[in-house]
Amino acid sequence: DYDGPRDRKALSPHAHADFEQASLAVAGDFVHHLRVPWSKNAEEWREDEHKLAPSPSVLVIPPELIHTTEGVGPGHHLLIDIFAPPRRDFIAKGWVFNAADYRDPTAV
Repeated sequence: DYDGPRDRKALSPHAHADFEQASLAVAGDFVHHLRVPWSKNAEEWREDEHKLAPSPSVLVIPPELIHTTEGVGPGHHLLIDIFAPPRRDFIAKGWVFNAADYRDPTAV
């Protein structure tokens, strides 16, 4: 939640190993920057993608996809991220109302 464009020198490319992320653009325009991790097989390599996403829109990001999102243009920007299955760190903080419905996969 911020006004104006995001600082291009402070983006945060990252990937999640065990959950999907849906980025719901509620206000403002965004560019989703996406990179498929490289493997040993260069035949599997893909070009980076930079997808313009005006509001309202949603982008579903699968596990392992390197990504970051940049708010572009003037005005208010609001992006809501939704994770499935729920993130374990969010459950531990008490942020997931129905946390009891999700078993810890590391529990024996």
